Amino acid sequence: MFRCIVVGVDGSEPSNRALTAACALSRTFGSEVHLVHGFETASDSKASMVLEAATTQAKTDGVSPSSSSAVDGEPYQELMTIAGLYNSDLIVTGRRGLGCIERLISGSTSQQIAKHARCAVLTVK
Repeated sequence: MFRCIVVGVDGSEPSNRALTAACALSRTFGSEVHLVHGFETASDSKASMVLEAATTQAKTDGVSPSSSSAVDGEPYQELMTIAGLYNSDLIVTGRRGLGCIERLISGSTSQQIAKHARCAVLTVK
């Protein structure tokens, strides 16, 4: 059913739960998993730490990610770009992550993805 899953990771608890759900789906369907950490203000070292932790969690959950990307930019746009690049059929995100105050007005990353995605979306609480 799902051949390619893109997961937004930011180190938050909702993000960690989203990754756990994505790994369970990957094991069930034999899907490849791509980790994406989009950031606007974090340093490269913090982004690397987030991706390292997510990769370790995925491997603990029985999945070796096909790729991991830390991209400087609006998180939802970066997730959408990566999903398009891999022709993803599912994007998984946490419901509320580490987003900033402006997103209370413009909408969270998960809300923006649900609004604009061209594939299935799973938002995990």
